[in-house]
Amino acid sequence: MRSIISTILKHWRLLLLCVLMGLFARYSWKFPFYEFADDVTEYTLGIEETEEGELGLYFTYNNVNVTLVLGGGIDQSDIQFYGLTTSGIAVMSEEHMSFLTEDYTGSFLAVSKMQYGDYNGDGQRDRLHLAARTDMEILLGNNADGETYSADAFALDVVLNRRREVQIYYNDAPLADTMVRVTAADGSVTDQITDENGVLTALGAKDAWKGVTVAYSENNIDFYILNYKAEQNTLFTLRHLSALIPLFWILAVSVIGILLCMAARRYLEQKAYGRDYVRQRRCGSGRTGNPFSLFMFVRWLCMITAWLIIFYGAYIFGVWFDGIALPVFACGLYNENQFISGGCYYLANLDLLFGLSLGEILAWLASMLASMVVLGRLICGFLCPMGLLQDVIHQVRLGLRADGIAMNEKIYDGLKLIKWTFVILMLSLCFAGGKFCDFCPVQTLSPAFSGFKVSLYAGAFVMVGVMIGSFFKRRFWCTICPLGFLIGITHKISPVQLKKNCEACTGCGACYEACPMGIKTIYTEREKTRVTDWDCIFCEECVRYCPEDDALSIMVFGRPVYVSSRDKFMLRYKKQKRRATHKRSSGGDGAVPSSISHGNRDIASVPHQNPMRDIYEEEKT
Repeated sequence: MRSIISTILKHWRLLLLCVLMGLFARYSWKFPFYEFADDVTEYTLGIEETEEGELGLYFTYNNVNVTLVLGGGIDQSDIQFYGLTTSGIAVMSEEHMSFLTEDYTGSFLAVSKMQYGDYNGDGQRDRLHLAARTDMEILLGNNADGETYSADAFALDVVLNRRREVQIYYNDAPLADTMVRVTAADGSVTDQITDENGVLTALGAKDAWKGVTVAYSENNIDFYILNYKAEQNTLFTLRHLSALIPLFWILAVSVIGILLCMAARRYLEQKAYGRDYVRQRRCGSGRTGNPFSLFMFVRWLCMITAWLIIFYGAYIFGVWFDGIALPVFACGLYNENQFISGGCYYLANLDLLFGLSLGEILAWLASMLASMVVLGRLICGFLCPMGLLQDVIHQVRLGLRADGIAMNEKIYDGLKLIKWTFVILMLSLCFAGGKFCDFCPVQTLSPAFSGFKVSLYAGAFVMVGVMIGSFFKRRFWCTICPLGFLIGITHKISPVQLKKNCEACTGCGACYEACPMGIKTIYTEREKTRVTDWDCIFCEECVRYCPEDDALSIMVFGRPVYVSSRDKFMLRYKKQKRRATHKRSSGGDGAVPSSISHGNRDIASVPHQNPMRDIYEEEKT
């Protein structure tokens, strides 16, 4: 009992911080950072008549301007507008079109008076019933089935279910096992048969985004022709930029926070050591080189590729694998173009996971466990989008020649307590009436970069703290990431391992100081060959900075893929010396830094007898 009380008294500040984190997370929606209008009021609806083209009508989008184009001489007076509202189907007048209210859900239907023409090419005069429908982005969703209009408005209807399948309705019922004529956006015409649910299996979201026309006739005289277009969340447009506004604000606040921290540290150093010390230390700091390795190149290539595929995969390929989950923080709830589901969502909403069917639960669990066992925390170092963001921030700091924070075991112990708080909040907040997604800092990434407007709450403030922390401490979020902790459970059975040759190790401590996760067992272990730790993200820093042959190696299925090398280390050392000599001859200081910018300082007193220590200090500053 005394030990518990002493521990509480010793860490009361951290415990208080964790309690405040819990309250902040529980009421996260009460702390708005940036809110978007989640309705259609920002859109405008208009009509454009043209004599060109074939007889027909279709919708087009230009940012938030939606236009109904009337082709083939159809007159505006022949059009009747309908809109889906929260209370049902509404007949729209010109006044309604000029001012869209919050009641509209984002689906609109335009129906033309009956036209005449030879549609099937048999020389007979056919009755043509023309209509066009559009569904805005705010109506579409990964878990939402499309809403239909009644046959009183138009007999034929097309909906996009769960952004995956195009379903046909006729007279308020699915048009099952029936042939319809489909005209794609490029003008190609095909006859396709619906399945038992009225779904056109040959069509998908890409066809709906581009616009597709479906025609059907019961009697070969009355042809119902409907053009359907789903709003596409187009990248690199004004709409996309507007979705990035919260991220720009987060970046701006983070930059201000970083500058204030740097100014405060500089003031405190000057006050404690004098200006001459600070000036001398600044002259010796800086980034004079970034050692290259094939492993590092592959890691960066994997991170960038994973970023593009996870965030934009469905947009690029037009297919989704949301039934499969990868244990990364990528918000598939709000990024509806995400290629694969992020395991974070159902871990943070276990109540919703238990509400799925048994097959869906088993598929989710199987994909999560398989990736955790096979890849382990290699996911953190190679695939996680948040990892890429942190590495970019780290490279920015090196480019700016800014000093990081020296870490020690006391700081890492405090971060572990924060990590446990995140784990508890992620797994249990849904049962306490809270919503971890609003507290999650990564919610700001995937939707914003994919062009989806998501209102941000407490999570944005947490993201500011994460970005400031990642600037001064490499992979700061990884040290407190709750999902990374859960992935680490499988570190002993994963085929990806970090191996140490204790006989080759000289105890220089470079591996520990290079490790962004502060794993000391890599340095202290003197018997076991497997030194893979719960927190190891396989960033290869320890192997890259190890100056001994075969002392450390990364193994995949028992085979080494990256091994420490004395020759490569010495080669980098010689290049660094040449750079320093050239810098001195050209008027620069060429000094070797006197301190390590973001290394772990617990072994600062360990003597190092070889000159290779110089290159480590110079590169890590």
